[in-house]
Amino acid sequence: MTRKMVVVIALALGVTGCVATLEPPRVSGYVVAYSSPPPQVETYPRVVFAGSPAFLVQGRWYTRTPSGWAYYREVPPALQAYSRGTVYTTGGEVRGVHQAPPAPRARPAEPPPATRVR
Repeated sequence: MTRKMVVVIALALGVTGCVATLEPPRVSGYVVAYSSPPPQVETYPRVVFAGSPAFLVQGRWYTRTPSGWAYYREVPPALQAYSRGTVYTTGGEVRGVHQAPPAPRARPAEPPPATRVR
């Protein structure tokens, strides 16, 4: 067997033994897709999920990661509940809901004090 033939066989065996699997990117265990966020994303409703703010924009939950902005393709149940308006916490997953305080109620105008006439 020639040296060239040994090298070819060795390369062929090495190449066929390689298997690569690609896993989708995940944040806090949930599948995300990296994407540019909508303009002014930080002005939208947000909650703290898994230690980071998550912003609800047009039905998608965006979060900032070390690799850039991403939205959850697999929406965590706690964020789904918030989207439906039923906020709950499980192990502190959703906390610190930021929303405007209720508007002050207008008081009805009080009549002037009564004056006694004789």
